[in-house]
Amino acid sequence: MNLPAPPNLRGCCSWLLFFSWIKAILCTATAIIVRPRLVSIGIAFLIGAVESAVDHPRELLFVQFLDVYNDVALALSGLAGVAWWCIGRAIRTIEIRAYRARTKN
Repeated sequence: MNLPAPPNLRGCCSWLLFFSWIKAILCTATAIIVRPRLVSIGIAFLIGAVESAVDHPRELLFVQFLDVYNDVALALSGLAGVAWWCIGRAIRTIEIRAYRARTKN
C-alpha cells in the first residue's frame, strides 16, 4: 500500500474535513443570514468544530481533549467551516450587487 507522506496526508485530511454537507449548508446559511462579519465567522467556526466533535465518541473527545492532534483536527474543522462561510459571503455579496444593479435601472 502506497500511503502519502505526512504533510500530504494532513492535506488530504483537511480536504476531507471540508466536504461535509452539514458544514456546507449551515455555514453558508450563517454567512447569508447573520450580518456582522466577526459574529458570523465565529458562528461558522463553532459549527465546523462542533460538527467534527459530535462525530467522535464522547469518551474519546474528552479524554483526548488536550491532545495536540485532536486540537489540530478540531481547528481544521473550524477552518473548513470558515471556508464555507467565505463561499456564502461571496454569494451574499453577488446577490446584493445584482439587486442594486436591477433597482438602479
